[in-house]
Amino acid sequence: MKKLFTSALIWMIALGMTASSVWAQTTIYLVRHAEKDKGRDPDLTVAGKERAKALQELLKKEKITAVYATKTKRTMQTGQPVAEAQKLTVENYDYRDMQLLSKLFDKHAGKAILVVGHSNTLPSLLNHLVQEDRYKDLNESVYDNLVKAHIDAYGKLTIQHMKYGRASRLTFPKPKSDYKAQDVDVKTIDGMIKALYGVISGAKGEKRNWDRFRSLMKPNARMNAVATRANGKQVFMSMTPEDYIKRNGPYLVGKGFFEEEIGRKTERFGNIAQVFSTYVSRHTKDGAIFMRGINSIQLSYENGRWWLVNILWNSETKAQPIPAKYIDKK
Repeated sequence: MKKLFTSALIWMIALGMTASSVWAQTTIYLVRHAEKDKGRDPDLTVAGKERAKALQELLKKEKITAVYATKTKRTMQTGQPVAEAQKLTVENYDYRDMQLLSKLFDKHAGKAILVVGHSNTLPSLLNHLVQEDRYKDLNESVYDNLVKAHIDAYGKLTIQHMKYGRASRLTFPKPKSDYKAQDVDVKTIDGMIKALYGVISGAKGEKRNWDRFRSLMKPNARMNAVATRANGKQVFMSMTPEDYIKRNGPYLVGKGFFEEEIGRKTERFGNIAQVFSTYVSRHTKDGAIFMRGINSIQLSYENGRWWLVNILWNSETKAQPIPAKYIDKK
């Protein structure tokens, strides 16, 4: 089991907690749904129902005061035995809300709660909580991991890994890659931008070098987008690099994707830099442009190299064309 400690003041700031709530001992148990059947929104299998019961037995002395699950049968059925034992109703949450755990720590100060998620969503929530890219997606055969995130009376956060129910074969976190960043990619701002576009671009069926992609990023880097839906509504999305790989990787490889920079405005002060990088997107290297937009990229210079800290992008629309000044590379 691993533990993570940090000062109360830092965690009050990082988690956005009030002074009154941070001193209360608060526990969030996080678990992936139990074994599932096949289908679009499957129920739990017999083995899954047995595991859900095992979870209820494990937590029956913890006085769980709330149970949260995504809006799927498998997650709600996993949390149901715990909820019924405490005469609770399973509440749904949005797995895309990376602030979820921070909000729940504040909302349920001094209590113990259960959060049920998925093999890819729970690692993302944990990464956001600890501000590190520590957890990778769970292997699909893994069901026996239980994570206990606890804030004690002094405001210190502890992350504890536990096992429950019938043992699964693998666990997390997965071992990190031994890939080393290339100087040509990280020694200059120009190299960073070229590497960023280069690593996500490729023909249909061509695998991307995601280890190279990761080597550009700070461990707690964020990737964000302001997307415009068909009805004109704008939606903000935030993800870790691992989230991006999981959500967009299959599309890039399956459809073919080439992104090219057509304009850049760079501002630098000391060891920080802000780059407005205008892009065009194609499905083939010389194909028709189907999208244009701007990547707002923040970088930091540390230990002799640049690091990508944050990307925020917005695509062009008819109502919001890209100003000409952002297409000039000078």
